Amino acid sequence: PLPAWPPQDAEPVELSTFYEDLVDHGFTYGPAFRGLTAAWRRGDEVFAEVRLPEPAGGGFAVHPALLDAAMHALAFRPSAPATGGPLLPFAWRGVTGHEQGATALRVHVSDQAEDRVAVELTDPAGRPVASVAALHMRAASTEGLDATRIRPEWLLRTEWTLLDPAPGGADGPLPRRFAVLGDTTAYAQVEPLLRTAEAVEHHADLDALRAAGGPPDVVVVPLPPAEPTSAAARDAVHAVLGLLQEWAANNTLAATQLVLCTSGAVRASDTETLTDPAGSAVWGLARSAQLENPGSVLLVDHLPTATTPLPRAVARALALGEPQLALREEEIHVPRLARLGHAEATTAGGPPPADGSVWPATGTVLITGATGTLGRLVARHLVTRHGVRDLLLAARRGADAPGMAELSAELDALGAKVRLEACDLTDRAALAALLATVPDLRAVVHTAGAVDDATVTALTPAQVDAVLPVKTQAVEHLHELTADRDLDAFVVFSSLAGTMGGAGQANYAAANAFADALCVRRAAAGLPALSLAWGPWQRGEGMTAGVADSDLKRIARVGLRQLDPREGMALFDAALTTGESVAVPVRLDTSALDPGSPATPVLLRSLATGTRAGDGAPAAPVSGLRERLLPLSEADRIAALVELVRAEAATAAGLASAESVPSAKPFQNLGFDSLMAVDLRNRLSALTGLRLPATLVFDHPTPKDLAELLHGGLDLTAHQAPDTALLALESLEEALRAPAEDPARRASLALRLRVLLTKVEETPGTSGGPAVAVAGDDHTDSDLSAASAEELLSLIGDEFGIR
Repeated sequence: PLPAWPPQDAEPVELSTFYEDLVDHGFTYGPAFRGLTAAWRRGDEVFAEVRLPEPAGGGFAVHPALLDAAMHALAFRPSAPATGGPLLPFAWRGVTGHEQGATALRVHVSDQAEDRVAVELTDPAGRPVASVAALHMRAASTEGLDATRIRPEWLLRTEWTLLDPAPGGADGPLPRRFAVLGDTTAYAQVEPLLRTAEAVEHHADLDALRAAGGPPDVVVVPLPPAEPTSAAARDAVHAVLGLLQEWAANNTLAATQLVLCTSGAVRASDTETLTDPAGSAVWGLARSAQLENPGSVLLVDHLPTATTPLPRAVARALALGEPQLALREEEIHVPRLARLGHAEATTAGGPPPADGSVWPATGTVLITGATGTLGRLVARHLVTRHGVRDLLLAARRGADAPGMAELSAELDALGAKVRLEACDLTDRAALAALLATVPDLRAVVHTAGAVDDATVTALTPAQVDAVLPVKTQAVEHLHELTADRDLDAFVVFSSLAGTMGGAGQANYAAANAFADALCVRRAAAGLPALSLAWGPWQRGEGMTAGVADSDLKRIARVGLRQLDPREGMALFDAALTTGESVAVPVRLDTSALDPGSPATPVLLRSLATGTRAGDGAPAAPVSGLRERLLPLSEADRIAALVELVRAEAATAAGLASAESVPSAKPFQNLGFDSLMAVDLRNRLSALTGLRLPATLVFDHPTPKDLAELLHGGLDLTAHQAPDTALLALESLEEALRAPAEDPARRASLALRLRVLLTKVEETPGTSGGPAVAVAGDDHTDSDLSAASAEELLSLIGDEFGIR
């Protein structure tokens, strides 16, 4: 007879939070690998039951997911490891297989040594399935597990939250004079929002605005919704880029707020429909302009039902430092990145997050941009992790690209059938011809992209056209040409630049924002769609090869860390379980972000957990800088500003200290590029409160030149110490609020005040009239004439008891 199961003297183990507790130790298992259903412990033995949560294919002596679940019973061994990390299976000795095809197992683990056990596996009826004479284990590095573990704040989404009023309810002064640029259709789009404005002008363009007189408080540029096409997005991006460049070159508008107003370019709630992908591309472009020149432009999206007055919305945005708004009904909403808490994250190298159904067991998966680093990474991942067996790898160069022959051979050896094709996805006819050869297409992963970086003021139309199509046209063509296919997955590799903007990457940000918008629209139509707005990856080949050290340090200051391939692919798997149309996988260090610091990007404020800004935050606020400079001589003020400029320049250039920045040598000698110049300008603007030009570093090429400019702009001569005589008079006024009861004393007070008033009004150098005796005192008018300000104050204090 078979032994009783479980043994009567075995103690049951509580499993209700077992898999959740493993997360704290660096292990996260998806649904298909949560097979442990019961466990008992008796001395140095463990008994357990495991079952496949979902139906699985046959052909295994023991299904891998079932065997992996059986190993989870090792967690209940009574002997704790002597080493710091958990013990994981390492070497198998004396393995014997018996029955095949079991979907449930009984597991019996017997300790042989601290790092060795014996394992017996039987089916639910007690028939032998497999036995392991000796399973040797080794300690895993906790540090290594932590390095590949996905944290909740690494998988995010954009949420629009209600904007609270400013502290105390004061939103700041309402702008008075508005100007609207554009044709009558554009004007009609925003006219209902401006009915509360004191004055509204309408001009065709900036030239007409300049000819009309002095600059207004706010210039509104309505961008009416366009066709949801890549061509419309290109036109919109070109038009707004030209406007932003013309605006930056016009110094007369430095104090005017520019507002770009779209309608339906963002989705402020899950119930909304994104109707204007071209406007979404403009948002990506303008977000980059906001990073490069904070305060230069305000983005506002509204729906026809919005009733929030634009003057109030602008006032609140300026008061609270919010660069992006969505007006919905009577409310103002602002974007924040928030955790995707319901994602099934996994540890890289461990089991997949779900049962693998998102990736077809049969049929072809198309990977575009397959010659790039990320395309090759995804190809390997789908084959080794998800069992995909048919791959179509498409790229401009196809099989001729370096490394593709080796990749194909590697995947072939793993049992995959790989086909390499050269195809320009921006050529709709070429892509259609390629897809016509793939009748069994089941999934698409678009990883292709292009970069051609420049700041907004230097970006050319040719650079825009070199970058946009690889995302806009390619995704549009893939969407249209596969809309009637029965796809299991449609995944687009996008970028955080489209969500938050990218300094020096406005064209790339616009392209990715459009790709995100197309995925939102595709999902709304009931088609599979997921756009992954990736944060920075580790520097490698392709697009990431040209990332400078200074760029990496700059993004690290806002909490962004580089993803390694294992982390990236684990996030790739986790995002596919969320049901989102746009997810933001990014390795984020929230402790580097201070929610109250202006250096923290507004989209990350709700995630910030630090108590100070990250390394490289501006050294002091404006008020603190003025307080430090006011007591100094002019020469000392300039010297202090030189040191300030040197310190901020060292941070912008990624140098070790201010000593690395000579005060009299040009910034260009330090290798300053346009992004470093933008960073330095923004840092100094934040410290001084001055609106500094985009050409700051080039017009004032040394730290000393720049310090002299700041000194003149701060106008410290207008901020002298308070007038001590006025302060004393204020004290006197307070003392006289209660009148003296003695009539003689009141008369004395009045007479003395008249004498003092006469001396204040007397023209310097003129002689006074006859001496006037003051009752109760021997002072005369001539005495007062000769007195200094300090002596006058002393006299007042003696008379009225004021000190």
